[in-house]
Amino acid sequence: HGEAVEENRVESTCTVDGSYDIVVYCTVCKAEVSRETVTIPAPGHTHGEAVEENRVEPTCTVDGKYDSVVYCTVCEDEVSRVTVTLSASGHTHGAAVEENRVESTCTVDGSYDTVVYCTVCSTEITRESVTLPAPGHTHGEAVEENRVESTCTVDGKYDSVVYCIVCSSEITRETVTIPAQGHTHGAAVEENRIDATCTENGRYDTVLYCTTCAIEISRHTVIINAIGHINSTAVVENKVEATCTADGSYDNIIYCCVCDAELNRETNTIEKLGHNYETEWTMDIEPTCTTVGSKSHHCTRCDDKIDVMDVLALGHAYDDEQDTTCNTCAKVREIESQGLSGGVIAAITTGSTLVVGTGGFSLIWFVIKRKTLAELLALFRIK
Repeated sequence: HGEAVEENRVESTCTVDGSYDIVVYCTVCKAEVSRETVTIPAPGHTHGEAVEENRVEPTCTVDGKYDSVVYCTVCEDEVSRVTVTLSASGHTHGAAVEENRVESTCTVDGSYDTVVYCTVCSTEITRESVTLPAPGHTHGEAVEENRVESTCTVDGKYDSVVYCIVCSSEITRETVTIPAQGHTHGAAVEENRIDATCTENGRYDTVLYCTTCAIEISRHTVIINAIGHINSTAVVENKVEATCTADGSYDNIIYCCVCDAELNRETNTIEKLGHNYETEWTMDIEPTCTTVGSKSHHCTRCDDKIDVMDVLALGHAYDDEQDTTCNTCAKVREIESQGLSGGVIAAITTGSTLVVGTGGFSLIWFVIKRKTLAELLALFRIK
């Protein structure tokens, strides 16, 4: 047998027993030889100091309370709980205060409440209403209202009013008349002026107004006599210039320099000019190689002309007897070939300076004469 050992220990609490096993094992094979369970008795609670819980303070009229509780100092379980009552203290009167004050007016009493409250719970303990007697109106100085000024012909007025200086209520009202003052004549002014013209009278009104109300007091119409026309310098109008064969004309007109009316009109004639011919000839139609031209002397002012004469045709202009193209009109003429009895052109080199033909005939053509192949063929036409 080996030494006894402790196993499976469970500690006791304040209210529940604990336990453990005493076990002996074989030292050779380790087999359990014996096991005995030992009880650990519960020790019971350990009382701590009482503590206060759930306190409700008393009011002036309602009790308060709290719980006196004892807990175990080991397991903290509640051991005991006792409820303790806190007696109501009753109201404590404070100083009286004023509330709901309504000031009196001149005609209506006022009032206020004298109230006592508890200084602890603020509950109203007492309330007394006090009256403020109406003092009546206090007259102020009379003031002017609703003034309507008098005019020159109509009375004016205003109200003299007395108000209470405390409540501003109207106490008295009296209407006072302001007598009409009559018109005041101003200086005469001119209106509606229409100036006289050369042939019509003009006019204007002389008017008196009241300087206060601007009403018209009197009106008198004054006539302005017509002034008559005044001649201006004569001017030229409708001028038509004279030509070589027809007279011209213009109007000399006098207008009024005030109203622009026509006072006098005189028509004058400008004698015709007659033709003025140039001394130099003007070629009217240029002559050509085969047609006649025309020339004449022209008027310098119009299209008229005199001394119309024919100009002879110019005739064709060739460089020599062998030239076939006219230098003026480019007409090509025909020339019979010479020294070519039944001859035939053997060869022509285009662009060359030499043309070779049968019968020993040759000439310089393209370079010197600057002629075309067609012109060369025309020159050697075989009839």
